[in-house]
Amino acid sequence: MKKIILGVLLSFILNIISGCTLSTGKNISNEVIKPSIKAANYSLYYFAHRIVGEKMKVESLVPLGVDPHSWEPTPSDLVGLEKTSILLFNGAGMEDWIVKIADVLKNENLQVVNATEGIQLLKGQGDNHGHGEDEKEKGQEQEKFEEEFDPHVWLDPINSKVIAHNIKNAIIKEDPANEDYYEENYYKLIKELDQLDKAFKEGLQDITRKEFIVNHAAFGYLAKRYGLIQIPIMGINPHTEPTPKRMVELINVTKEHKLKYIFTESLISSKVADVLAREAGINTKVLNPLGNLTKEDIEAGKDYFTIMYENLMVLKEALK
Repeated sequence: MKKIILGVLLSFILNIISGCTLSTGKNISNEVIKPSIKAANYSLYYFAHRIVGEKMKVESLVPLGVDPHSWEPTPSDLVGLEKTSILLFNGAGMEDWIVKIADVLKNENLQVVNATEGIQLLKGQGDNHGHGEDEKEKGQEQEKFEEEFDPHVWLDPINSKVIAHNIKNAIIKEDPANEDYYEENYYKLIKELDQLDKAFKEGLQDITRKEFIVNHAAFGYLAKRYGLIQIPIMGINPHTEPTPKRMVELINVTKEHKLKYIFTESLISSKVADVLAREAGINTKVLNPLGNLTKEDIEAGKDYFTIMYENLMVLKEALK
């Protein structure tokens, strides 16, 4: 119901804006506007910014410190898209709101780019364990939930190369005059992603365990790439809490595999993970899924690469 109301509201506001434009004789589509990009999560924003440099304005739709899983655009966001050249969205089911936007936007020149096109998506890994007969309905809902795709593709550097390629092509289509400049920046980015991939392969080659418990199932692509096994407390939706029986199972997992940490995240409540760590008698550490950064991260000079290398160091310590 909330999403229906939001869609109606956005459509109503855009119709008002369109009417005002006609009454004043101004045609937004005829204005000369410097190319601009809006991205639906931090990683898309970062890759786009690396490629365009200062040639285009790049902004993230999701404010700093906000979890992109639960974010939806406001009317002011939609108004801003009327003057945007490229909208980058992640795809893989992460942005339910993208369909509503496509239906109500008046900006016919907007490139709407699915940045994960060409990537083999993984089915979402959830928790369908520990559901008793009295929780049959809940189990059915969870089973349906698990059929969704995992949207956290950017945590695999090789997938990120595909994302960067899709973004680069959209940018060149918008501004072909600066193609050489964009290609040069793109290949610098690709080189760094290759170096990151190499660092993960070398850094994890001597680990003694493969299993790690995470707050929610965000690390499936990273785990698959480097031969690890993520064990999520919650599914790809970080707001679905596990059953008590599942919590007992997870405690047993920590003992069976002699795990040293439960991994939490900076943008999502660690309440359940803290309880699990306390009951298992182990500690917690942050493993960042990079859906967004905080203001403190930006002020500290952190970005996609610095955090990915931090993730690598944390995993090496936990799995050795």
